[in-house]
Amino acid sequence: FEEAVQRDSAFVEAWVALATSRLLLVANGRTRDPQLVARAEAAVERVERLSPGSPQALLARSAQLRFIAKNYDSARVVMERGARLAPGDFRFASNLGYLLAQNLGRTTDAAHYLAKAAMLDPMRPQVRLILAQVLAADGRLAEAREAAERAISSVPGNFRAVSARAEVELIAGDTAAARA
Repeated sequence: FEEAVQRDSAFVEAWVALATSRLLLVANGRTRDPQLVARAEAAVERVERLSPGSPQALLARSAQLRFIAKNYDSARVVMERGARLAPGDFRFASNLGYLLAQNLGRTTDAAHYLAKAAMLDPMRPQVRLILAQVLAADGRLAEAREAAERAISSVPGNFRAVSARAEVELIAGDTAAARA
């Protein structure tokens, strides 16, 4: 993404991707380099200057609020605004679902957004995996099994997909099905 923004300094999507990738490096513990944090925040600000109030700017800002500021409620508000502006954008539905499940513990709300994300982009099995886990945690085991099965069918033999299904079965108390 660095090269893309060097070639075209007004390429908003490249700035969003650059900001998000930098933010994720810090959030996932790959580095705590203050310079990287500053460069990530500068990329977010660049998106906001290039395209103020746009879905892209909201996506970048929500990532900064979630991953760096750890201000989950503000991140949720920004993501919801983005989801209203860009209802067909997979990124808002999936990120909102992840945030609600992982950071705010709102599994019922998370399941709604993750199901929407899976519908908007059915080629991303990881969304169905998280959806299966969220539905299981919410006690919706039949739906969780279905989400896990869809993930497995989209990437047969994938360890994470198979393990998500086993996790659903263990939550249901069916150890025999978990082993299958």
